[in-house]
Amino acid sequence: SDLAFAAVRLPTLLMVSLNIALPSLLIANLFELREVGYFALMHLVLLAPIGLTQKAFGDVITGTFSGYYRNDRRRALRFVLISAGLLTAASIAGALVLIAIAPTLFTVLFGEKWAPSGVMAQYFAFAIAFMTASIPLSPILNVIERPGIPFAFNLIQLAGFAAVYVASWSIQIELLDVVLLLAANIGAAHALYLALILVRVGLSCRGDGPTTS
Repeated sequence: SDLAFAAVRLPTLLMVSLNIALPSLLIANLFELREVGYFALMHLVLLAPIGLTQKAFGDVITGTFSGYYRNDRRRALRFVLISAGLLTAASIAGALVLIAIAPTLFTVLFGEKWAPSGVMAQYFAFAIAFMTASIPLSPILNVIERPGIPFAFNLIQLAGFAAVYVASWSIQIELLDVVLLLAANIGAAHALYLALILVRVGLSCRGDGPTTS
């Protein structure tokens, strides 16, 4: 029902906002202002293309899938699989480029003193890749009426951030090690999310849901 959807949607949106802010907040709690600045710049720059990808492709993918889902579910499944494959391939290619040029890129754009942000960007490259691949596909879960999957995903990611914080605080590890742990949590969570989206869509399109003629 609409009420049940809203009851899941609200806490999901709250967790989304929290998960976006938490990496910078965690770094701010553990390290000095200079390190916080390096991380915050890197995080801001890398998140920008994700928003653009969502706006450029997310609505198109959702609208196209919705039409196929009502009329031809096998075609809807093929469309999602192709979209996921193209997004993943493009995102991984972008991550490889980022690993190769990030320190130089940040130096050119922001100056020599911001080169450490580029090093952090290298650590975050594959995490951003899986975010870029999964986020434009996530609205199709609303089409197949599975709002619980984004809720579970964001809860898992939130728990991962908590684990990173506890480990970082108790062991007193170095900045780049914390960055690597944060990237691993984000990347693994979004890779799992992408897999869950594809599995759930596959089940819905193969008969686990309303039948189509």
